[in-house]
Amino acid sequence: MEQVGESLLERYNKSVDPFATGFLHANNPGLIDLNACRLCFQMFLQDETTRRFTEPLKPVVSEVIYVKQGMPELVDGPLSDLSDSEPFVEITEQPHPRTLRLRYEDEGRLIAPILGVNTTANNKTFPTIRLKTRYRGRVKVIVSCVTADGPAHKPHPYSLLGEDCKHGVCMIEMNSETMSYSFNNLRLHCVKVDEVAEALRHREELLVDPFRTGFGHTNQPGSIGMDAFRLCFEVYLEGKKRGHYKKPLSNVVSDVISYKNR
Repeated sequence: MEQVGESLLERYNKSVDPFATGFLHANNPGLIDLNACRLCFQMFLQDETTRRFTEPLKPVVSEVIYVKQGMPELVDGPLSDLSDSEPFVEITEQPHPRTLRLRYEDEGRLIAPILGVNTTANNKTFPTIRLKTRYRGRVKVIVSCVTADGPAHKPHPYSLLGEDCKHGVCMIEMNSETMSYSFNNLRLHCVKVDEVAEALRHREELLVDPFRTGFGHTNQPGSIGMDAFRLCFEVYLEGKKRGHYKKPLSNVVSDVISYKNR
């Protein structure tokens, strides 16, 4: 712990702060999770005139790396082997990022199936998530569409359809044995511009706003990217009282999904 401040001070002196969050946590090491980290890659383009590297690209971070304190090696194995680690959600099968082709059905609505990234002509796959934890109990998952831009993703007016969906939001209970779920019945309903306000009003009534960005964009449909979106997975663990899910995990968003009309 005593080395945390010194390590961050050295980072500060070298101006290494990829997301410009500052170093206020240097004096509060207790706020830092020392059991896990990510690698961050910053890239800069060279100016042809000055030959200096001045134009930064968006930082990219790796998957989570777990470390057991007091041991020099990285932990090799599932999170369930780490008794002191917080549970987290990972997307084991991303939705297909390529353009969705919508078709008219169900009373003239524009509908498209949401398939997995590894879908082929002979084999369909579906978006799948897994909860990595030692916890074995009931888990509720809420899936909704959010804007492609982040990190503060706003509720997106596009709606999800399926047997577990209502008012554009999907809500399921995860298998407590496998702690995974494959969304094999999700379809996208692409709303029209004049339907944006109503779609977002339903979302607001359901209190589905994963990143607490609010609904100020409801009356500004032009500010919403209608050709792309992401799926957001909100996961809640059941508390001591059955049926009460009070412990939310960190939200996870999928890769960008785009579409065009057929």
